[in-house]
Amino acid sequence: MRGIEKYVDERKEAQLLVLGEVLDSPANWISDKLRSLFLIGWIDDEGRKRAQYFFELSIAWDALAYNSFPPHSGAAFDSRTYLSMYSDRGTITSVKLSSPDQGKLLAACAEVASVPYKGQTEIPIPEGILSRYKGGRLV
Repeated sequence: MRGIEKYVDERKEAQLLVLGEVLDSPANWISDKLRSLFLIGWIDDEGRKRAQYFFELSIAWDALAYNSFPPHSGAAFDSRTYLSMYSDRGTITSVKLSSPDQGKLLAACAEVASVPYKGQTEIPIPEGILSRYKGGRLV
């Protein structure tokens, strides 16, 4: 968890230094970091396994933290986009973690960002995402 706290503290300090105030939340920064970790690993088999691990974790975080993002923020837009694609037009209603380590990392992220998490290994996709589809079609 210390690594997550350090990352969040560094982002906060950078915004204070550059902008004079903190405009983003730890939930946003964690979302960005997890997304970047799954986007960089597709070179070989080991990289693909790592990317899949972080893809699942990133999508689970988006589902868990979705209501913590300001409604019109970049993080909310990105999360809505990724969750909509992942849900396959509303037919998949939750994100299932495939590793106990993912749950531990998700718990640490939730603690640092003050996002409620009960340790579940299946994270429901927010109704606000799923309600955009009816019978697999966008409404």
